[in-house]
Amino acid sequence: MIASSWSDPEEDEGTRFHIHEQDRAVIRDSLVDAAVHSPPVIRTQLCVCINIICKKDFPGRWTSLVDKFCVYLQSPEVAGWPGALCALLSVVKVWKLINEA
Repeated sequence: MIASSWSDPEEDEGTRFHIHEQDRAVIRDSLVDAAVHSPPVIRTQLCVCINIICKKDFPGRWTSLVDKFCVYLQSPEVAGWPGALCALLSVVKVWKLINEA
Protein backbone atom coordinates (compact mmCIF):
# COMPACT_ATOMS: atom_id res chain seq x y z
CA MET A 1 0.00 0.00 0.00
CA ILE A 2 2.84 2.39 0.78
CA ALA A 3 4.54 1.59 -2.53
CA SER A 4 1.45 2.36 -4.58
CA SER A 5 -0.33 5.07 -2.58
CA TRP A 6 2.32 7.27 -0.95
CA SER A 7 2.56 9.91 -3.69
CA ASP A 8 0.75 13.23 -3.46
CA PRO A 9 -2.51 13.57 -5.42
CA GLU A 10 -1.07 16.61 -7.21
CA GLU A 11 1.98 14.64 -8.37
CA ASP A 12 0.28 11.44 -9.46
CA GLU A 13 -3.04 11.84 -11.23
CA GLY A 14 -3.29 8.17 -12.29
CA THR A 15 -3.68 6.65 -8.83
CA ARG A 16 -7.16 6.61 -7.36
CA PHE A 17 -6.15 6.27 -3.72
CA HIS A 18 -3.58 8.34 -1.84
CA ILE A 19 -2.71 8.08 1.83
CA HIS A 20 -3.82 11.27 3.56
CA GLU A 21 -1.09 13.54 4.97
CA GLN A 22 -2.30 13.12 8.57
CA ASP A 23 -2.02 9.34 8.19
CA ARG A 24 1.40 9.74 6.61
CA ALA A 25 2.60 11.73 9.60
CA VAL A 26 1.49 8.97 11.97
CA ILE A 27 3.23 6.35 9.83
CA ARG A 28 6.45 8.39 9.65
CA ASP A 29 6.42 8.94 13.42
CA SER A 30 6.04 5.26 14.24
CA LEU A 31 7.82 3.42 11.44
CA VAL A 32 11.35 3.47 12.85
CA ASP A 33 10.05 2.49 16.29
CA ALA A 34 8.20 -0.42 14.73
CA ALA A 35 11.30 -1.53 12.82
CA VAL A 36 13.40 -1.43 15.97
CA HIS A 37 10.98 -3.49 18.04
CA SER A 38 9.90 -6.03 15.41
CA PRO A 39 11.30 -9.48 14.59
CA PRO A 40 13.80 -9.69 11.70
CA VAL A 41 11.32 -10.86 9.04
CA ILE A 42 8.94 -7.97 9.69
CA ARG A 43 11.84 -5.55 10.16
CA THR A 44 12.97 -6.23 6.60
CA GLN A 45 9.54 -5.29 5.24
CA LEU A 46 9.40 -2.16 7.40
CA CYS A 47 12.82 -1.10 6.13
CA VAL A 48 11.53 -1.41 2.57
CA CYS A 49 8.70 0.92 3.59
CA ILE A 50 11.24 3.33 5.11
CA ASN A 51 13.14 3.25 1.82
CA ILE A 52 10.03 4.07 -0.21
CA ILE A 53 8.98 6.90 2.09
CA CYS A 54 12.50 8.35 2.15
CA LYS A 55 12.49 8.65 -1.61
CA LYS A 56 9.49 10.97 -1.40
CA ASP A 57 9.67 12.65 2.04
CA PHE A 58 13.26 12.82 3.27
CA PRO A 59 14.57 15.31 4.34
CA GLY A 60 11.72 17.74 3.65
CA ARG A 61 8.79 16.17 5.47
CA TRP A 62 10.59 13.59 7.60
CA THR A 63 12.91 15.76 9.62
CA SER A 64 12.79 13.63 12.78
CA LEU A 65 14.22 10.55 11.09
CA VAL A 66 17.87 11.15 11.94
CA ASP A 67 16.99 11.98 15.54
CA LYS A 68 15.24 8.61 15.90
CA PHE A 69 18.36 6.79 14.69
CA CYS A 70 20.51 8.72 17.12
CA VAL A 71 18.26 7.85 20.07
CA TYR A 72 18.31 4.13 19.34
CA LEU A 73 21.99 3.91 18.44
CA GLN A 74 23.07 5.83 21.55
CA SER A 75 20.95 3.63 23.79
CA PRO A 76 22.74 1.06 25.96
CA GLU A 77 20.08 -1.49 24.97
CA VAL A 78 21.70 -3.44 22.15
CA ALA A 79 18.42 -5.16 21.25
CA GLY A 80 17.34 -2.04 19.35
CA TRP A 81 20.53 -1.61 17.37
CA PRO A 82 19.79 -4.10 14.54
CA GLY A 83 16.49 -2.42 13.74
CA ALA A 84 17.98 1.05 13.87
CA LEU A 85 20.91 0.03 11.68
CA CYS A 86 18.62 -1.67 9.16
CA ALA A 87 16.48 1.46 8.93
CA LEU A 88 19.58 3.66 8.70
CA LEU A 89 20.91 1.51 5.86
CA SER A 90 17.66 2.06 3.97
CA VAL A 91 18.05 5.81 4.31
CA VAL A 92 21.72 5.74 3.28
CA LYS A 93 20.84 3.82 0.11
CA VAL A 94 18.26 6.44 -0.84
CA TRP A 95 20.57 9.32 0.03
CA LYS A 96 23.30 7.79 -2.10
CA LEU A 97 20.94 7.52 -5.08
CA ILE A 98 19.82 11.13 -4.63
CA ASN A 99 23.38 12.43 -4.51
CA GLU A 100 24.51 10.39 -7.54
CA ALA A 101 21.75 11.83 -9.71
